[in-house]
Amino acid sequence: MSLKDSQLKILLRTILNSDEPGTLAYVFHRLTGIILAGYLFLHIWTISSSTISPAAFDMKLGAFSRPLFLVLDVALLAAASFHALNGVRIIFFDTGIGIKRQKLGFILAIVLTVIIALLAAKLLVPVIFGEG
Repeated sequence: MSLKDSQLKILLRTILNSDEPGTLAYVFHRLTGIILAGYLFLHIWTISSSTISPAAFDMKLGAFSRPLFLVLDVALLAAASFHALNGVRIIFFDTGIGIKRQKLGFILAIVLTVIIALLAAKLLVPVIFGEG
């Protein structure tokens, strides 16, 4: 086991065994930020293909309308929702609002994210299975 592996295991153990909701909120906020940045690059790459040729752009859009990508759209919406809701929670804490209710704010962000993702999934299920 290398030093890097042991450091990663210590980090994961610290995060998973933490009683502080702020730790999980921090990790989720960073992960969703990375996901959104990755999506941004993919989006720019896709849109820029429209300047190359309409056929290339249409081909990429066709690939992104497959069921797998529709499921990934729900995951992307969940990531964006959590990132935004947690960002609002952070703004409240930075202004001194709700500091003693950090756990409640985190739980609220998670619950609202799940509700948003489930609603989006419910709307997309007919499209994914070709019923809509």
